[in-house]
Amino acid sequence: ATTEIYTLSLHDALPIFQTGQTQTFTAGGGFSPYTFSIATNNSGGSINPSTGVYTAGATFDVSDTIRVTDAFGGTADATVNVVGVPAKLALTVQPQSTTAGASLPTVTVAVQDASGNPVPNSPKFVQLALVASNGAVLAGTTTGTTVNGLVSFSNLSIAAAGTYTLTASTSGLTTATSDSFSITPAAPAALSFRVQPSNSGVGAAITPPVEVAIVDSLGNVVTTATNAVSLALANNPNAATLGGTTTVNAVNGVATFADLSLDREGTGFTLAATASGLSAATSSAFDVTSQFEVTSAADSGPGTLRQVLLDTTAAPGRETITFNIPGPGPHSIVLTEALPQMNNVVIDATTQPGYSGAPLVEIVRGSSVSQAIGPSLVNAVFRGFTVGGFSTGVTVYGGTLSEVRDCYI
Repeated sequence: ATTEIYTLSLHDALPIFQTGQTQTFTAGGGFSPYTFSIATNNSGGSINPSTGVYTAGATFDVSDTIRVTDAFGGTADATVNVVGVPAKLALTVQPQSTTAGASLPTVTVAVQDASGNPVPNSPKFVQLALVASNGAVLAGTTTGTTVNGLVSFSNLSIAAAGTYTLTASTSGLTTATSDSFSITPAAPAALSFRVQPSNSGVGAAITPPVEVAIVDSLGNVVTTATNAVSLALANNPNAATLGGTTTVNAVNGVATFADLSLDREGTGFTLAATASGLSAATSSAFDVTSQFEVTSAADSGPGTLRQVLLDTTAAPGRETITFNIPGPGPHSIVLTEALPQMNNVVIDATTQPGYSGAPLVEIVRGSSVSQAIGPSLVNAVFRGFTVGGFSTGVTVYGGTLSEVRDCYI
């Protein structure tokens, strides 16, 4: 490379040299022969007086003055800045905050010596990356080669909202870390279940509470949103009713439903979330089972039909009793005394695992039972049993909500 020095009032402006770098100066105008010298030598450099070959000295962050003198004593000067060797990268234009998915304002990285002076004549391959991104991705062109000591990145973007910093790195130089910047959510666009409904019992609150977030088109929670969000049953396999507070205003972009419940059991329920102007969302499937389950074929004690009937009597509303007695069955419940009256309850032995049409649970009169009347119902559903040993198998007392189904009596 050469730098031309014009005689008299014409001269070149401020070239930059690394310590130890060599470059040839040439003169124009005036009258040859020319003689080259260093009028001010702060770097400790040298120059060949006849060829103009200049070598910068070992001292950097200084300026040297190169002078050419023509045959008649006319002179022209050029100033050169002497910098150190490349030592580090620096972000001379920092990343600025923007919205999710939008292009970041241009980020510029410079090659510098140890004192922070630019080193423009040392091309470096630079790579940008996110620090501790928690899964976020820096999209766009993240690599580039410096030209005149600089490289700019103009199409970067991040889809996930958050606070970030960037690093700029290259082989052999100290890595640069940017100032922190923020990516904020874009405009509200849709709903998303942040906490899905979980399996629950009939009439019991779904826990943990269902949460629905208001998100932008990239799935970021819009924390400033306060829209009213409503829930309803989407898939409803058993004509259940969704109870509790079903419309809630979002707080910090999230609507929390703390007291949802279903009044009937079933498998594969889903919830639909809606809000004005936003795309709806459907939850994952969940099941509702009876809170009252028979797990023992004994006549009395925890998990027995007798005890569960007593428990439902104390519970409000119309409850459902299900069965999950261990073993392949059939299972015989041999009574030592008459069962409590089955009042305003559903007793469903078809829920016993393995049931395929024939009853797997039998209610049998034991030898010590003096009363020959079997189970008695008031507004109750009695389903999926074998009843034996009684002179009267099943008795229905009044009411209009009693059913006896799928039983062998």
